[in-house]
Amino acid sequence: MDNYDFYITFIFILKLSFIFLAFAKMYYEIFHKDDISTDKKIIYWKNRVDFVFTFSVACLFFYIFNPYHDNTYLIDRETKVLFYLFGIIFIISADWDVFLDMQNDSKF
Repeated sequence: MDNYDFYITFIFILKLSFIFLAFAKMYYEIFHKDDISTDKKIIYWKNRVDFVFTFSVACLFFYIFNPYHDNTYLIDRETKVLFYLFGIIFIISADWDVFLDMQNDSKF
């Protein structure tokens, strides 16, 4: 396994960890509302894993779309899935209040 495949696997493991932590957060919100300390730990690690995932995929973008080296041949099925998930996560985690809450904008 070369470094590129290792890096792609690392990013997939990060995303699976994020999904696991998101489900754990939902579980604790539903069944263990009184266990606030565990819920805070889950939120802490979920946010960190999400940040590392975003940073890792951004580095992957830098590597693949480097204007000085043509690395686009590296875009395989797994990389396409990561880019797709990255787009979905960015759309979901966008600050939609800034866009949708135009009534409080003093310019209009």
